[in-house]
Amino acid sequence: VVEHPLLDTTQSAQFSNNQCDITPQTYTSTAKAAFRGKTTESLNFNWSTKTVTRQHNKDGNVSFNLDQQLYDPMSLFFKARCDLIAGKTQLSYPLIHKGKERTHQYNVIGQEMVNTGIGEFEALVVQRQRSNPDRRTTFYVAPDLDYLIVKIHHRENSLANVSMTLKSMDYKTK
Repeated sequence: VVEHPLLDTTQSAQFSNNQCDITPQTYTSTAKAAFRGKTTESLNFNWSTKTVTRQHNKDGNVSFNLDQQLYDPMSLFFKARCDLIAGKTQLSYPLIHKGKERTHQYNVIGQEMVNTGIGEFEALVVQRQRSNPDRRTTFYVAPDLDYLIVKIHHRENSLANVSMTLKSMDYKTK
Protein backbone atom coordinates (compact mmCIF):
# COMPACT_ATOMS: atom_id res chain seq x y z
CA VAL A 1 0.00 0.00 0.00
CA VAL A 2 1.35 3.42 -1.00
CA GLU A 3 -0.44 6.51 0.25
CA HIS A 4 0.37 10.04 -0.86
CA PRO A 5 -1.75 13.16 -1.39
CA LEU A 6 -1.35 12.70 -5.17
CA LEU A 7 -1.49 8.88 -5.32
CA ASP A 8 -3.13 6.11 -3.33
CA THR A 9 -2.38 2.61 -4.58
CA THR A 10 -2.92 -0.93 -3.32
CA GLN A 11 -1.67 -4.15 -4.90
CA SER A 12 -2.14 -7.74 -3.84
CA ALA A 13 -1.24 -11.09 -5.33
CA GLN A 14 -1.76 -14.76 -4.63
CA PHE A 15 0.71 -17.32 -5.88
CA SER A 16 2.08 -20.71 -4.95
CA ASN A 17 5.71 -21.18 -4.00
CA ASN A 18 7.15 -24.68 -4.29
CA GLN A 19 10.90 -24.41 -3.59
CA CYS A 20 11.10 -21.09 -5.47
CA ASP A 21 8.93 -22.29 -8.33
CA ILE A 22 6.59 -19.26 -8.21
CA THR A 23 3.20 -19.82 -9.87
CA PRO A 24 0.90 -16.76 -9.95
CA GLN A 25 -2.82 -17.26 -9.30
CA THR A 26 -4.34 -13.77 -9.00
CA TYR A 27 -3.23 -10.14 -8.93
CA THR A 28 -5.24 -7.01 -8.18
CA SER A 29 -4.31 -3.36 -8.28
CA THR A 30 -6.27 -0.24 -7.41
CA ALA A 31 -4.84 3.22 -7.98
CA LYS A 32 -6.38 6.60 -7.37
CA ALA A 33 -4.27 9.39 -8.82
CA ALA A 34 -4.99 13.08 -8.47
CA PHE A 35 -6.61 14.48 -11.62
CA ARG A 36 -6.86 11.00 -13.21
CA GLY A 37 -9.54 9.14 -11.27
CA LYS A 38 -9.53 5.56 -10.07
CA THR A 39 -8.26 2.56 -12.02
CA THR A 40 -8.66 -1.08 -11.13
CA GLU A 41 -6.95 -4.07 -12.68
CA SER A 42 -7.02 -7.79 -12.02
CA LEU A 43 -5.19 -10.76 -13.49
CA ASN A 44 -6.55 -14.28 -13.13
CA PHE A 45 -4.17 -17.09 -14.07
CA ASN A 46 -5.80 -20.34 -15.18
CA TRP A 47 -3.00 -22.85 -15.55
CA SER A 48 -5.31 -25.71 -16.60
CA THR A 49 -6.54 -23.78 -19.67
CA LYS A 50 -3.18 -21.95 -20.01
CA THR A 51 -4.78 -18.51 -20.11
CA VAL A 52 -4.55 -15.28 -18.14
CA THR A 53 -7.51 -12.92 -18.14
CA ARG A 54 -6.89 -9.25 -17.47
CA GLN A 55 -9.82 -7.09 -16.38
CA HIS A 56 -9.36 -3.32 -16.35
CA ASN A 57 -12.06 -0.78 -15.57
CA LYS A 58 -10.94 1.58 -18.37
CA ASP A 59 -9.21 -0.67 -20.95
CA GLY A 60 -11.66 -3.58 -20.81
CA ASN A 61 -10.78 -7.27 -20.77
CA VAL A 62 -8.07 -9.14 -22.64
CA SER A 63 -6.70 -12.69 -22.48
CA PHE A 64 -3.13 -13.95 -22.80
CA ASN A 65 -1.78 -17.42 -23.54
CA LEU A 66 0.32 -19.13 -20.90
CA ASP A 67 2.58 -20.91 -23.39
CA GLN A 68 5.47 -19.79 -21.19
CA GLN A 69 5.76 -18.85 -17.53
CA LEU A 70 4.36 -15.34 -17.00
CA TYR A 71 4.39 -13.33 -13.80
CA ASP A 72 2.33 -10.46 -12.48
CA PRO A 73 3.99 -7.26 -11.19
CA MET A 74 4.20 -8.65 -7.63
CA SER A 75 4.96 -12.36 -8.02
CA LEU A 76 8.01 -11.52 -10.14
CA PHE A 77 9.61 -9.89 -7.07
CA PHE A 78 9.31 -13.17 -5.16
CA LYS A 79 10.89 -15.01 -8.08
CA ALA A 80 13.64 -12.36 -8.16
CA ARG A 81 14.15 -12.81 -4.40
CA CYS A 82 14.77 -16.53 -4.98
CA ASP A 83 17.21 -15.75 -7.80
CA LEU A 84 19.09 -13.22 -5.66
CA ILE A 85 19.35 -15.77 -2.84
CA ALA A 86 20.81 -18.20 -5.42
CA GLY A 87 23.46 -15.58 -6.29
CA LYS A 88 22.23 -14.54 -9.72
CA THR A 89 23.27 -11.06 -10.84
CA GLN A 90 21.37 -10.83 -14.14
CA LEU A 91 17.62 -11.35 -13.90
CA SER A 92 14.96 -11.53 -16.61
CA TYR A 93 11.23 -12.12 -16.17
CA PRO A 94 8.32 -12.34 -18.62
CA LEU A 95 5.24 -10.69 -17.16
CA ILE A 96 1.96 -8.98 -17.86
CA HIS A 97 2.41 -5.30 -17.09
CA LYS A 98 0.03 -2.49 -18.03
CA GLY A 99 -1.97 -4.80 -20.26
CA LYS A 100 0.94 -6.13 -22.33
CA GLU A 101 3.33 -9.05 -22.27
CA ARG A 102 6.77 -7.67 -21.50
CA THR A 103 10.12 -8.81 -20.24
CA HIS A 104 11.69 -6.92 -17.37
CA GLN A 105 15.45 -7.25 -16.96
CA TYR A 106 17.46 -6.37 -13.87
CA ASN A 107 21.15 -6.34 -12.97
CA VAL A 108 22.85 -6.34 -9.61
CA ILE A 109 25.15 -3.32 -9.93
CA GLY A 110 26.71 -3.22 -6.47
CA GLN A 111 26.14 -3.01 -2.74
CA GLU A 112 25.31 -0.04 -0.55
CA MET A 113 24.45 0.73 3.06
CA VAL A 114 20.83 1.87 3.39
CA ASN A 115 19.53 3.69 6.45
CA THR A 116 15.91 2.67 7.13
CA GLY A 117 13.38 3.34 9.86
CA ILE A 118 14.49 0.10 11.56
CA GLY A 119 18.25 0.47 11.21
CA GLU A 120 21.04 0.43 8.66
CA PHE A 121 21.46 -2.54 6.32
CA GLU A 122 23.90 -3.66 3.65
CA ALA A 123 21.81 -3.96 0.48
CA LEU A 124 22.26 -5.33 -3.00
CA VAL A 125 21.65 -2.57 -5.54
CA VAL A 126 19.44 -3.98 -8.30
CA GLN A 127 18.65 -1.78 -11.29
CA ARG A 128 15.97 -2.35 -13.91
CA GLN A 129 17.35 -2.17 -17.44
CA ARG A 130 15.42 0.22 -19.66
CA SER A 131 15.73 1.41 -23.23
CA ASN A 132 15.44 5.06 -22.09
CA PRO A 133 18.60 5.95 -20.11
CA ASP A 134 16.82 8.87 -18.41
CA ARG A 135 14.39 6.47 -16.69
CA ARG A 136 15.86 4.42 -13.86
CA THR A 137 14.33 2.19 -11.23
CA THR A 138 16.67 0.95 -8.52
CA PHE A 139 15.81 -1.53 -5.77
CA TYR A 140 17.86 -1.98 -2.62
CA VAL A 141 17.52 -5.54 -1.27
CA ALA A 142 18.80 -6.47 2.21
CA PRO A 143 20.11 -10.05 2.54
CA ASP A 144 20.04 -9.70 6.36
CA LEU A 145 16.27 -9.11 6.15
CA ASP A 146 15.61 -12.25 4.11
CA TYR A 147 16.17 -10.33 0.85
CA LEU A 148 13.44 -7.79 1.54
CA ILE A 149 13.33 -4.61 -0.55
CA VAL A 150 14.29 -1.81 1.85
CA LYS A 151 14.41 1.08 -0.61
CA ILE A 152 13.16 1.92 -4.08
CA HIS A 153 14.32 4.89 -6.11
CA HIS A 154 12.68 5.80 -9.41
CA ARG A 155 13.82 8.52 -11.77
CA GLU A 156 11.28 9.28 -14.48
CA ASN A 157 13.33 12.15 -15.93
CA SER A 158 15.61 14.95 -14.71
CA LEU A 159 12.65 16.67 -13.03
CA ALA A 160 10.80 13.71 -11.51
CA ASN A 161 12.43 11.52 -8.86
CA VAL A 162 10.69 9.39 -6.23
CA SER A 163 12.28 7.48 -3.35
CA MET A 164 10.66 5.18 -0.80
CA THR A 165 12.52 3.69 2.15
CA LEU A 166 11.35 1.07 4.63
CA LYS A 167 9.91 2.82 7.67
CA SER A 168 8.69 -0.12 9.76
CA MET A 169 8.19 -3.84 9.39
CA ASP A 170 5.95 -6.49 10.90
CA TYR A 171 7.37 -9.25 8.69
CA LYS A 172 9.33 -11.92 10.56
CA THR A 173 12.63 -12.97 8.99
CA LYS A 174 14.11 -16.45 9.34
